[in-house]
Amino acid sequence: MFLRSSCNLGVYQGAISTSHRSIDRLRRLASKYKNAHVQSQRGFCLHDTTSAASIISVSTMRFSTFLASAFASAGLATILPLPIASTINLPQPNPFEAIHQAENDLALILDTKDWNSISRRVTQDVVYDSTALGQFGGLSNGIDQFIVNAKAAFGNALVAHHVTNGFIVFTSPSSANVTTYITWSQWDPHALEDYSKTFRVFEKCQDVFVLQNGLWKLHYSKVTNLAPKVERHTRQPP
Repeated sequence: MFLRSSCNLGVYQGAISTSHRSIDRLRRLASKYKNAHVQSQRGFCLHDTTSAASIISVSTMRFSTFLASAFASAGLATILPLPIASTINLPQPNPFEAIHQAENDLALILDTKDWNSISRRVTQDVVYDSTALGQFGGLSNGIDQFIVNAKAAFGNALVAHHVTNGFIVFTSPSSANVTTYITWSQWDPHALEDYSKTFRVFEKCQDVFVLQNGLWKLHYSKVTNLAPKVERHTRQPP
């Protein structure tokens, strides 16, 4: 995908001095590489002092070769990157990447305790079962109980969820079974020696994500501990 937007001659005034003849030469060179176009493309913008921008796309594989030929033949002194407008519509990620992004977003929401944003990544009827973690887990039915239990579990502690391996199997275009390994670390600055408040869990999460209103959300989660028990943090000496 390459971006089509007008170049601001006022910003770049005087950056390149060339002629219409040089621009035409560069266009002819670009046509030689048109057939080499592969999956991805890059666009760039050439300026002269009197004309508007001329946008040429080239194959990513031939990009450096093309530039070398273009500079030598057209006599261009420099090349300017195409400015990206703030209103540009970025491509949507494929469903696999979208689910990975949803997991990372949920981890960030939990770590920052942004409770008002939970509904962006959790369904209203979510079932979250971490009872296998004993005193460190519990069962939540519905988003309201999910938030209440999360608040109780985290308290005033610092929290970090490191999302690592993730395996996705789609069951339909709008639902997927997702197995993810997550390291949940927690530190209570006032209770670093308290095993119930400062600890680390190596979680295996067997989840169901569903697509709702264009967003992938957690609908069900079964959490187990990959380790024999919850790990106690080792306090470093001062």
